[in-house]
Amino acid sequence: MFRRRYNELRGKPTLLAAVIQKFSLVAGLGFLTILGFVALVRYQLEPAFYADTYEDLHASFVSKESSLVTALLQKDIEKAKLVISDNKFLPNARVKEVIMRVSPNSPDLSCGSEIEKLGWGSFCHESNSLKGRIPIRSADQLLGWLMIEQREALTDWLPYSRIIQAIWVASIFLLILTFLFIIKFLRSTIIPLRKSIESLEGVESASDFESVFKYLPFKELVGLASRLSIRSRELADTKSALAEAKRKAHFSHVATQVAHDLQSPVAALKQISENLERIKKEDAIRSIRTSARRIDQISKDILSHFEVIDAHSKSSITFVAPVVESIVGEISLAHSDVEEIKTDIPSSLMAAVTTISESNLARSLSNLINNAIDAVERKGSGQVFVKLSEDGENILLSVEDTGLGMKEEDLHKVRTTGGTLHEGGHGLGLSFVKSVVSEVGGHLQIESSWQEGTTITLFLPKTRTPSWLIEKVLIAPESKIVVIDDDPSILDFWKRKLKSRNAEFFDHVPDQIKGDLVIIDQEIHGSKETGLDVISRLEHKDRAILSTSFFFSPEIQKRVEELRCHLLPKFLIDHFQIEFARKQEVDQRVDVVLIDDDPMCRDSWTLMAQVNKKQFRAYASYEEFCGDTVAKNVPIYVDKNLSNDISGYTVLSWLCERGYTKLHLTTGEYRTEPRPPGHISSVVSKEFPYLWHRAGP
Repeated sequence: MFRRRYNELRGKPTLLAAVIQKFSLVAGLGFLTILGFVALVRYQLEPAFYADTYEDLHASFVSKESSLVTALLQKDIEKAKLVISDNKFLPNARVKEVIMRVSPNSPDLSCGSEIEKLGWGSFCHESNSLKGRIPIRSADQLLGWLMIEQREALTDWLPYSRIIQAIWVASIFLLILTFLFIIKFLRSTIIPLRKSIESLEGVESASDFESVFKYLPFKELVGLASRLSIRSRELADTKSALAEAKRKAHFSHVATQVAHDLQSPVAALKQISENLERIKKEDAIRSIRTSARRIDQISKDILSHFEVIDAHSKSSITFVAPVVESIVGEISLAHSDVEEIKTDIPSSLMAAVTTISESNLARSLSNLINNAIDAVERKGSGQVFVKLSEDGENILLSVEDTGLGMKEEDLHKVRTTGGTLHEGGHGLGLSFVKSVVSEVGGHLQIESSWQEGTTITLFLPKTRTPSWLIEKVLIAPESKIVVIDDDPSILDFWKRKLKSRNAEFFDHVPDQIKGDLVIIDQEIHGSKETGLDVISRLEHKDRAILSTSFFFSPEIQKRVEELRCHLLPKFLIDHFQIEFARKQEVDQRVDVVLIDDDPMCRDSWTLMAQVNKKQFRAYASYEEFCGDTVAKNVPIYVDKNLSNDISGYTVLSWLCERGYTKLHLTTGEYRTEPRPPGHISSVVSKEFPYLWHRAGP
């Protein structure tokens, strides 16, 4: 509020500008006053001006009247004209004409204004001109008329012009005096004020304000400066107090949030310790690891919040399904007295990913499930359900309970504020969930009915599946598969899955690894090398799969991308498909291959291949191509811009390293594309190649 008001105040004019503005206004008003006064003088003097004009006309006419009468009695019009041609007779008249009477009608004055009739003549005033018709009589006999026209301007009248000159001289004199007074006032006010403002820069203590006050010319300004100095000290003290209070409130909020988030993993560890004899060793170890990892995530979040560690070190994507399973397992241990929490995760969404960090998603889900359990406990009975689904654009993560539910007014409060309604709550859960979901462009939906339950759904925008994730692979039936994992249960799983196939299984890293497909764990007991280190030594890294529980690590994800191998999270191994091509599929002739992420382009090429009777295969990505078997001499066309910001040039270089020789780049701007590197045969349009091959010479 203060900042907005300060910006408004900064728009106010300076004192000098304000004075100039006021002076201009006063000068304008003064000028208008002078014009009004001049108009008033004109109005008052106009009758006297007319009377004086008539008097001069009458006197001049009387001086020649007898001569004109004599000439007209003699009917000598030339003599009459000679009489009026005298320059001393009516000297101001532009027109002087004698008209003898030949009819009873008087000559027309041709005047558009009202005619003023006097005892000795008729006159009218029009456009600074006076027109007159003066009868010439001898006794009672009308002999003729004298027609005159002369300039009639009030400004030409000497009394009027002198009065106006006096008014203008007095006005200019007053204006000059006013201007000099303003200059004197400004010099005695603005200069001291500027010196005082400059002195403020050196003020460091209250006593220094005296050096500011000494320049001020008026007591009012000194009083204002004194009050400002006192108020500035008060504001500085208030600002310091507010900053300290804000800092304490921030630390209090963080501490409360941490305590809130630690409740579930700590409760789970407590339940494990109290029931260690009745829990299987494998289950206890897995639960302890999950809880320890959650506590580690919370501690890292605190450090990143206070910028002790880099906040950007978090993973850019998070698998939703394993987070759901781990949090549900953790809370189930912490609330062993509550009925089992039921989950529904379709197999098609096991690999669903979101851009929310794993720790934030875990904290959000933990908050929602704990709220649901609390609602069930307050009602005395009920169940909690966690469901994963999709609606086309979003991944939907729902937490539903059949607990107490909320009344309409309470539901409105929770939707608007995100607070808590039960006693002892901190109001942190929903507020935190709303903030992290909105950060990724998602939103929260809350539905509740009193005594029936509540459903809270997180709408998480779908994100592109990472290029390193592999869910299936197609290999030749005689291909050799090598599996390396120190976990006996995992190794037994692969043995069952690859039964009767050409496969070797190791619980250690062998000296030599020879296989068409290598599946290896990241951490092998007794080995100094990690799984990624082993993959880096392989000749065909794109035929290697890292199967690990540490898939969430951004460092591992980055290294997988650099090596151009694949990553299979261990929670997905049940859904991982290894397809063996039939013998005829492997030997089938292929005329052309397209790698393009645009489904319309792939469909178009497929149609044109059928029309031209060509054997054609299309792939949406390089990873999908690597899962198939294609001869090295088959022409391969790669789109310039693939998904996940992968360049077609990069994919073509990878294909060249694998021994493919007929490589082409497809792009809509092929005419302006620069000359390609030597391993690329050509840069062509996105049309099916056999169309322009056939159209050639």
